[in-house]
Amino acid sequence: MLGPNLHSRDGFNYPGVIYAPLPILVSDNALLHSLQEKALADEGVHVMPFSALAQSCKTYEEYESRIAEADSPAIELVAIGLVGPKKLINKLTGNLALFK
Repeated sequence: MLGPNLHSRDGFNYPGVIYAPLPILVSDNALLHSLQEKALADEGVHVMPFSALAQSCKTYEEYESRIAEADSPAIELVAIGLVGPKKLINKLTGNLALFK
């Protein structure tokens, strides 16, 4: 999904970007948890949750410690990444508005 690294005329490296469009959709914590649950039930979709907990930690070790002490429903999701066949992703997210 990533294109090759590119270089400006003066040799500055620009890492490759994704070929596919990456829409950002609007949702809230409750709906993100629901979407995550539905997506995890489908083996064709890869789910990557982004939590407020992770954003608040200074190190990965702190994140590891704090998440081990939390129950999943109590972890605030600020976003989730979904990767999979377009039809499956649209089925999960088709009713969400595009973030502007």
